[in-house]
Amino acid sequence: MSSHFPCHICSLIFLQTLYGMADLFIIGQFEGKASITAVSVGSQVMHMLTVIIVGLAMGSTVSIAQAVGAGRKKRASRCIGNTITLFLILSILLTILLLFLVNPIVTAMATPGSRSCRNCVLSYHMLYGNSLYYRL
Repeated sequence: MSSHFPCHICSLIFLQTLYGMADLFIIGQFEGKASITAVSVGSQVMHMLTVIIVGLAMGSTVSIAQAVGAGRKKRASRCIGNTITLFLILSILLTILLLFLVNPIVTAMATPGSRSCRNCVLSYHMLYGNSLYYRL
């Protein structure tokens, strides 16, 4: 049973990469260099956060499955409650952090200096980062 988890994780990471590629393809058809840079930089940061969240979710799933498999319903219930609490707090914290740290993130990623390019990256991070709350 546990041998299936890596397959699911690899599939998710592959789909997340395709999501970023689809963004790049669509933006490339209608916008210029600044927008393409924004999507490229923004999707890398969001991809990293998604992988971290998926790792936490996988760990929670394993803990719950072990408790259920051992017939320890009280422990399984506690694991489920802790998982819900963890992701609720994490989603709120990440939303707040992404809103306030979007400028330092863009600066740290060495986004090209053009004002329009930086504005596009900031907009992409704000849009994508705010949707992270709903993805958890």
